[in-house]
Amino acid sequence: RVVRLLLKALRSNDAAVCAAAVDALAKVGGLETNEPIIGMLHHKNGHVRLTAVEALGSLGVAAAAPPLRALLEDPMWDVRRSAVETLGRLKDKEAVDALTRTLADKDADVREAAAIALGGLSDRRAIGPLVMALKDSTSGVRRIAAAALSRIDENWSTTPEARAAAEELKPALYDRDPDVR
Repeated sequence: RVVRLLLKALRSNDAAVCAAAVDALAKVGGLETNEPIIGMLHHKNGHVRLTAVEALGSLGVAAAAPPLRALLEDPMWDVRRSAVETLGRLKDKEAVDALTRTLADKDADVREAAAIALGGLSDRRAIGPLVMALKDSTSGVRRIAAAALSRIDENWSTTPEARAAAEELKPALYDRDPDVR
């Protein structure tokens, strides 16, 4: 009976009511709550989308992975960051390419979350992009990318993926601009 009332609250015009309903549905859990929460990923309000992403992450709903990948392009940085974290928690191997693109996000917190998620996925396809992240302007991203590389392969620097990325980085060593170096 409570679930029915919460599902009805998802249709409210008040974003705070929708977010509260999503949060409560996540606490109640159950298969009947998953699809309605996934539907809230498309809500016009960013706070509702964020609450839905966090709820799906706590519930571990693997079916949410495809719409979560789409949220990596969300206009709100905290929605993107939470989507990255949730994809990492869900161990979504199909998200590797999307997560590697997220290493170039304009927000450093999102880039850091992407490096953490990629390290947790332990997929060799992430080695090249993580090596490129070693030249990120934010030290936290560089540090996390290095740790992620070690999680994927302790000998990552000898892999063909790392060598190819290193060749791309070589010209930066000779650049006059210290930020590029």
